[in-house]
Amino acid sequence: MKKPKLQTLPLQIDSVLHLTHNYEKEVIYDDYWHFHSEFEIAYIPRGKGRRFIGNKISHYEDGDLVLLGPKIPHNTFYYAYESLDYEEFVIQFELEHISQICNCFPEFHKINKLLKNSTKGLFFSGVEKHKLGKQIQRIFKMEPYDRLINFFNLLNNMYDTQLSSSLEAVSYLKTSKTDSKRLRQVYSLINNNYKEPVNTNEVATELGLTESSFCRFFKKNTGKTFKQALIEVRVNEACSLLANTNMQIGHIGLETGFSNVPLFNKMFKKLMGENPSNYRERFKK
Repeated sequence: MKKPKLQTLPLQIDSVLHLTHNYEKEVIYDDYWHFHSEFEIAYIPRGKGRRFIGNKISHYEDGDLVLLGPKIPHNTFYYAYESLDYEEFVIQFELEHISQICNCFPEFHKINKLLKNSTKGLFFSGVEKHKLGKQIQRIFKMEPYDRLINFFNLLNNMYDTQLSSSLEAVSYLKTSKTDSKRLRQVYSLINNNYKEPVNTNEVATELGLTESSFCRFFKKNTGKTFKQALIEVRVNEACSLLANTNMQIGHIGLETGFSNVPLFNKMFKKLMGENPSNYRERFKK
């Protein structure tokens, strides 16, 4: 896992909210793995793609709406966008500014709870994400005062929706420097060797740990087992091959480190929500 870059936002004079509206022609589809101290709301009105957030790869369709807590490493949302006509609305804000207001008024208790719930990231689904998305789009057209008032209304509505789920992401700066270095070393080993059988004992030895100590360390810092992390990397590579080559699906499974095709199909569907052939068919369309 490469080290995320710290993103700093320009100083806002007239607002505590930092708004960004990007179109397809304005974005560069590069690999920008980063984190920042601000909360982030990102709304993509349409299309499908993959999210790279924390140590997890997840798939979305029919647009996307996420709320990320501070210091969660993530890639740009257009990096793995798989449709035409990309568009995104992003709102970033500091906890300090919002909590100062919320703590003064008990009526804002739902917003405080929402922000606490979002420390590992949240994504919204169903029709609710587009109802909330329309609120976001309206906010972009408002003057600073009306924008802030409607922003609090947005946060309150985000808490009330029943169609939100955790992304289970881990804050980058919650880990010590030593642990962060070890995690980068582990992901470097995975990225360099995912095509071959990789076991925890070999990785533990490389890090100078016992196998049980390594398993505890990795689970604590990523929220997942080493096996899960390895499968995610393999599936991510398979997604790229499915989208960008005509290689046979069975060969892709073996090429990305799975011992047999049925296992590849099973793990791919578990992670991406569909089988490899459907994924390729949708992408080609």
